[in-house]
Amino acid sequence: LQYNSHNWWFQGGYYVGLEDDHDMGFKLTHSKDNWTLMAAYFVQPEPSGPAYGSASFGIGGSGRYSYDIIPITGDKPWDYVLGDNEIPQSNQEKNQFNLRYTYDFAHNNNNTKLGVSAQFGGLYNSVQEETKRHIALATHLDGNYGNFNVKAQYAFMEHQVINDAGQGVDYLYMAAYGDPYAVASEMNIYTLGIAYSWDVDFGPVSNLNFYDDYTYFDKAASGFNDTHQNVLGVLASMGDMYVYFDIASGLNHPWLTDQFGTGLAQGSNDPRLNTRFNINIGYYF
Repeated sequence: LQYNSHNWWFQGGYYVGLEDDHDMGFKLTHSKDNWTLMAAYFVQPEPSGPAYGSASFGIGGSGRYSYDIIPITGDKPWDYVLGDNEIPQSNQEKNQFNLRYTYDFAHNNNNTKLGVSAQFGGLYNSVQEETKRHIALATHLDGNYGNFNVKAQYAFMEHQVINDAGQGVDYLYMAAYGDPYAVASEMNIYTLGIAYSWDVDFGPVSNLNFYDDYTYFDKAASGFNDTHQNVLGVLASMGDMYVYFDIASGLNHPWLTDQFGTGLAQGSNDPRLNTRFNINIGYYF
């Protein structure tokens, strides 16, 4: 699902490049009756912007909105701090293909949209001048049942990663908002979100959308600890203004716990549950 969440934080797939990810390429959409087929080709991620006072218009910087794989060499202002035994990874995404098929079932004034998605692309190491592959597969449901909306998805992602010495490794680096972190190269991601929409007449507030969105990251590498994310909240709609009230909790989550650099990779085997209360006010015009 392109938008697999009801909350401001998104579901966990966003933090590994599998939700609301924007790249440079083109997309074709064909719909007939109840089904829709989408096909896309992306030559590279979106160009990066400034980060830590350094501007870039290439594909290697961390100044971006959506998460992408970036090279970590240890000589850039935004670089991840490599450990004593870590070897740089000059990896970047190249030539990605995406397919998405959905079928919409209507039943008793409700509807259920079922779909499958696939992603395949190259992972190019500029030091080794070698291209490996990365894939992602997903099956998903988006259903509206009266005032309830349900979003459920299972996704599998795998990256064939090598470092600059040509050695295979079980993690890679992704970045957005100026800061990179490590991500397990292979994992299963399970998401479930439930929302209830309530039309109201509370002054300027016309609708309250209550929701709970949960993500579980099941990492394949031995010794890697799982990651959890849960966001409980409500969205208040007031004309062109939308206000999110979120209680976001996580275990081994980069933005919600102390494990920013390693939460989505090795993580901690005894993580502490951290919770944040967040209010986001948006005005759309």
